[in-house]
Amino acid sequence: GGSVSYAAVAAKALGLRACVVTTAGPGFNTSVFDGHELHIVPAEHTLTFEHSYGSALAALWWGLADRWWRGPQQLLAVIAQGHQRTLGPRGVVQQLPTPSSELMAAMSPRMSVFLSDVETEGWSPADLGSLAAGSARLIITAGAKGAQEWDWAARRVKQ
Repeated sequence: GGSVSYAAVAAKALGLRACVVTTAGPGFNTSVFDGHELHIVPAEHTLTFEHSYGSALAALWWGLADRWWRGPQQLLAVIAQGHQRTLGPRGVVQQLPTPSSELMAAMSPRMSVFLSDVETEGWSPADLGSLAAGSARLIITAGAKGAQEWDWAARRVKQ
């Protein structure tokens, strides 16, 4: 999808090597991931934001990702916007009102979470605090206004 492709390009520009796990169909162009570790779960179609996978698959992916990335020198990051969307009436994509169970299950002290103010707009301070407490840091982007970094271990929020 677009988010993981963007993240791979950004990581490469920063001189970093990412480990990408995605679902892809036949003919998927992987050139944007050159120089990164890429793990493709073969599928009939390439990953989209349509919620058509059950929670059992999401739990399996997180378990695999943790085993692949286990190590004291490695950091984990998740661009979680896809986990914060659902299909509403008439197939309209809507934001979830609280952190998804899949997102909360993926949290670890090594995980950095990236969301936008659109995904977190309706969340309570307790929701944000729970997500921040379960992760290394929580970054909430706000377009041209910049971003907030929630570093729970240091007990601070930076603008």
